[in-house]
Amino acid sequence: IVSDEDSQMILLDTPGVVDTERNKMENFMMNSVKTSVKDADVIVVMIDAAGKTPREALNGLLPDNLLKKGCPIVIVLNKCDLLSRQEADSLLAWYKKEWPVADSVVQISAKANIKVEQLQKWISKRLPLGPSLYPKDVLSEHPERFFIAEIVREQLFLQYRQEVPYASTVRVIEYEERENKDFINAEIIVDRDTQKGIIIGKGGAALKALGRAARKDIEDFIDKECYLQLRVKVQKNWMEDERALKQSGLLRNSSASSDLS
Repeated sequence: IVSDEDSQMILLDTPGVVDTERNKMENFMMNSVKTSVKDADVIVVMIDAAGKTPREALNGLLPDNLLKKGCPIVIVLNKCDLLSRQEADSLLAWYKKEWPVADSVVQISAKANIKVEQLQKWISKRLPLGPSLYPKDVLSEHPERFFIAEIVREQLFLQYRQEVPYASTVRVIEYEERENKDFINAEIIVDRDTQKGIIIGKGGAALKALGRAARKDIEDFIDKECYLQLRVKVQKNWMEDERALKQSGLLRNSSASSDLS
């Protein structure tokens, strides 16, 4: 939730787009994307411009899926600072040609804070008038447990990168606030024993490294020291199990809206 004196934007980060829905989780992901598009006041399509195949990023989302009468659409090419000027401009021209449904295609770097403010102003100008839905000091409707799980998942992607992060999820089993150090107990759920072995690593070294990196980011987030206990659990076919998806927070009703007050 982004608020200033004149506006409030409720940003809904949808799951990523997939070409083929191979399981119930991916089916939910794509349904969530399509539902969010229908509910949104402004559609922001984020592309990793520095990724291996940035021109294929929207292969699972046809232009017709983004068509909504009167709804502004902006395609955002992020991480353009990691490309040469020629590469960045070529990608910009390609998206303008191939995705004419978009009202604008822009280049930014979120990490370097390049043109982020201009993007926010572009969005704000196109929001409908209405009351603020949240107090100005509220940053999210999600509980801390949600963000802690997301931080651990981020480290899974950063440290393993290949197949394992996409076949895993994180559940925060316990979060206890304590006077000196908060206690967090979390599970990393995987589909196969081989994936468990990869995450744990030889002598537990990989899991320890993951825990150290995640704990540092969690402490920055909660602004307090914590004890992070991680374990890896095999739950076969969890991506087809509706109960498991709900327990992981991956299956829930979602809606998106943005208002200008």
